[in-house]
Amino acid sequence: MAPKTYDIITIGGGLGGSALAKVMAEHGASVLVLERETRFRDRVRGEFMFPWGAEEARNLGIYDAIMAFGGHELRWRDVYDGPTRVIHRDLATTTTPKVPGCGRSR
Repeated sequence: MAPKTYDIITIGGGLGGSALAKVMAEHGASVLVLERETRFRDRVRGEFMFPWGAEEARNLGIYDAIMAFGGHELRWRDVYDGPTRVIHRDLATTTTPKVPGCGRSR
């Protein structure tokens, strides 16, 4: 049997790797995704997409899937220095292009 060749080999089936693989496969590329986990482990890791990333996810057609599997939009971004909040940013009004919020996994 001849070895299979791929246009793209993605290491990791997380948000970035799987999004890239999906879009490239839809555009005709032969794609292989290598993921070390044999079973999805639900874990909170603080993944976060800024508003422009959430908009790109919409453009790639993966935003609804992210939301269906536990994502939600955040309107505000707060940054703390110890117990003191030093930034309180309204993402929808301070981001260009104007988008409703950002995506974050739970």
